[in-house]
Amino acid sequence: MLNLQKANEALKETSFKLPHITLAGFTNNNIGKPPLLLLHGWLDNAGSFETMLPYLNQYHVIAVDLPGHGLSQHRSLDAHYHFVDWVYDVCQLIEHLQWGCLSIVGHSMGGMIATVVAATVPTKIKNIVLIDSIGLITTPPTDTCEQLRQGVNSRIRLSGKSKPRHPTFESALQARVFVGDLKEEQVTILLKRGLEACNDGYYWRSDQRLRTHSAMRFSFEQATNLINNIQCPVLLIEGEHGAKMVKSNRILYQTHFADLHCKQMPGGHHCHMEHPEAAAQLVNDFIYR
Repeated sequence: MLNLQKANEALKETSFKLPHITLAGFTNNNIGKPPLLLLHGWLDNAGSFETMLPYLNQYHVIAVDLPGHGLSQHRSLDAHYHFVDWVYDVCQLIEHLQWGCLSIVGHSMGGMIATVVAATVPTKIKNIVLIDSIGLITTPPTDTCEQLRQGVNSRIRLSGKSKPRHPTFESALQARVFVGDLKEEQVTILLKRGLEACNDGYYWRSDQRLRTHSAMRFSFEQATNLINNIQCPVLLIEGEHGAKMVKSNRILYQTHFADLHCKQMPGGHHCHMEHPEAAAQLVNDFIYR
């Protein structure tokens, strides 16, 4: 059973005005304790960590909505959501927070971002925890033209389209339950930051451009070069019934990490939402080992 009352008591809304964008999020406000940054997955938001928060009291926790997600600002109309720009967003946030050396927990896409951040600013990252996420999504150089073609065409198709409307909160809730691995109780947590009520119904807050096809991706060789440059310890928490890509990527990438630790826990791709206390315990055991 999720202890939502306990989670709400620990949570304090906050925001960060970076030079190029404003990010929303929440914190437990434990200033002075070891810093811990939480990064959510694609089309989720910081709420995915809400029920873990009460079990992370020994840290100064900040969970952010990535640009275009949750309550954070969308990118300007002349911009798009390139993966490397999310890396830049997080590096800018780290500069803004002036935390020195910190730990990062990233779920899914957030884990991929944490991976590249750890390679980009290695002196600022103490360790990273990857929740059902390892390696990167890559494209072979021989598929570069097709990748670009799909990316451009997806942007053109999206141009001028309005956001889909849900007549009721319940219909939005059931739509999200239908396409994912989460139960109603867990989806409701995500909808608090991810759904906006308007006069004619409910709309997703997330930027529709998040759904366009990536125009450019790293190659496998580029991805392994980045991982080879990670200096800090890394923990992979793999959901027992998690994403198939994580299981195959573990085989591909595990030898490229200098200090990789692997743990499995019950649950699917969102195992940290299904079993927040168990996920937090794995984080605590790793960081304080």
